[in-house]
Amino acid sequence: MCWLEEDRRYYERSESQKRHYRGMTEILIRLMHAMGRDEALDRLRFYNTYEATEMFRNPWEVVKWQEWQDMKLRQEEEKELPRPDLCLEIDDVSFWIEYDTANESPTKIKAKYRRYYRAFNQLAARASSRKPVVWVTTSRSRVELMKSWLEVVWREWEFSEMKNPPPEMLFFKEGEETSYFLESLTVRT
Repeated sequence: MCWLEEDRRYYERSESQKRHYRGMTEILIRLMHAMGRDEALDRLRFYNTYEATEMFRNPWEVVKWQEWQDMKLRQEEEKELPRPDLCLEIDDVSFWIEYDTANESPTKIKAKYRRYYRAFNQLAARASSRKPVVWVTTSRSRVELMKSWLEVVWREWEFSEMKNPPPEMLFFKEGEETSYFLESLTVRT
């Protein structure tokens, strides 16, 4: 039975990964609770990290399908695209969601911002991947830090003359995002 123990260790998630999964799940649970079970089941759709990433990459797959026959080139270019934690759709309103457990360094967070900025700069104004990016984190102080890091990235020379609008990025302490999602529905309906 030694091999079984090896497999368990191989598939075991770190505490940080578990917190991340729980945090993403709690975003959905709070929203379902606020909407009511039946309404949420009728109107709410969410996509996990793998599905959200595939959805985000779709415009590039369409435009670059011929170039991306070269798998090495495709892998290099895909590395530079964002990998959202979730995609959330309520009726016809969609959001990319990034959940932050406050474990990542400012350098890693700023790298994520840059990937979104570069990607959105390539997207036409009406592209399907052009959705608000909602960042949910663990504390009010982390929200303020993340906003300040975004300001630093926004001022970088590379982004001074973007040909397309940057992504709308919104920051919330966990639990606050639910009101935003519900309010954005009433504004658009």
